[in-house]
Amino acid sequence: MITNLTIKNFGPIGGLEWNDVSNINLIIGRNGAGKSFLLKALYSAMRTLEEYRRGNDPRTATEILADKLYWTFQPDKLGELVTKGADAALSFKVRLDGNDFSYAFGKDTTRKIAFLENLVTPRSSNSIFLPAKEVLSLHKIILRSRDIDNPSCHL
Repeated sequence: MITNLTIKNFGPIGGLEWNDVSNINLIIGRNGAGKSFLLKALYSAMRTLEEYRRGNDPRTATEILADKLYWTFQPDKLGELVTKGADAALSFKVRLDGNDFSYAFGKDTTRKIAFLENLVTPRSSNSIFLPAKEVLSLHKIILRSRDIDNPSCHL
C-alpha cells in the first residue's frame, strides 16, 4: 500500500508532500491544478515496479520508467514534464509497503533518467489508469454492466 508521496516540479505540481495516504482518497482541485498529472505519475511509477524483473524483460527500472512516462504523458522529451520556469529538477518519491521508489531528472532530459532508486520488491499485480474523460465516456456501459450483474441495484 502507498503510504507517502512527495513530488516536486512535476508539470503543474510545484510541490506536494502527502503523508498518511489511505486506502481510499479523494483528490479535488481546480482545473489545471495537477490532479491528472498526479494520477499519471503514480500510474507510471506503479507500472514500472510491476514490469521490472517480470518475465524475460531485460530492461532496467530506469528504462521502463522512461518508457512509461513517455507513453503516459506523451511529451517530445521527458524534460518537458519539469514545471515550466522551475530552477530545480523534477523529483518523485513514493513509499510503498515501507520501501521507497524515487527518481529525478532535469528539463534537458530526453529519454534517459538521471537518478532512480528502487528499494521496492518486485510486484506481481497490475495497475490500471483510466482518465476521468474515459470513465465518463464509459458511464453507460458501466451502468448497463451493473444492471446485468445486479438488477436490484439502481442509481
